[in-house]
Amino acid sequence: MRTPSAAGFTLIEILVSLLILAVMGAVVAPALLQEREPPDMVDAEGRLDALFRMARDSAVRTGTPVTVVLDSVSGLVWLDTHARLGEAAPPPAPESLDLPASIALELFQARSRFTFMPNGAVTGDSLRLRGPLGQERLLTLDPWTARVRAR
Repeated sequence: MRTPSAAGFTLIEILVSLLILAVMGAVVAPALLQEREPPDMVDAEGRLDALFRMARDSAVRTGTPVTVVLDSVSGLVWLDTHARLGEAAPPPAPESLDLPASIALELFQARSRFTFMPNGAVTGDSLRLRGPLGQERLLTLDPWTARVRAR
């Protein structure tokens, strides 16, 4: 048989429960309030990141510089491998970059070059991606590690 003083919750139990709920809310709220990136922008960044990683890996593996050439007018991209002395290099075969239709690639020159060295470093300019609702991302390459940084 229960006594009237044992029924219900104590003030301490209620305060601890409210404290736990407040901490959970503080952890979850920033994730819910953060602006989500459109999937097309994420896809475009991923494609460019993969292209640059492939060029860097190729330069490191072969021991020769590799240049990624992006043409903003035609939307084509190609890898220009620098032949070693005395070797003839085949002409590069341009391919479409195939970015999502809602994403526009803006280069600071009509044709931009990103040259990856055998030591993993890179020289080149930045590029900008523009999305449908005014979203934009500036992509730059770290000159020493060649990692893509998006801002």
